[in-house]
Amino acid sequence: QLFEMLADEDFQPDEENLANERAALQTCLEKMEPAQRDLLLLLYQGHGEVAGLAEQVGMTANSLYKKIRRLRAKLTKCISSELKFQGLSEEAL
Repeated sequence: QLFEMLADEDFQPDEENLANERAALQTCLEKMEPAQRDLLLLLYQGHGEVAGLAEQVGMTANSLYKKIRRLRAKLTKCISSELKFQGLSEEAL
């Protein structure tokens, strides 16, 4: 279903759903440990590539990739839980 929506060039995301997803994301980021949150924010706010960021934080690029994968999974699970708690399902979004 998601792939069909993404493939549909006329698809316009629902503003209310986007707002709910953003709110859930913000809630989940606030629940994370500050170091984990800061790491994700550094990465996604465009402050460098993984290799450069890994050097900054004293990790190998491979270790950082693995950590990012775990943090993304944790964040995805939290967002899903938040949306369900609000009475929203991912299918409705």
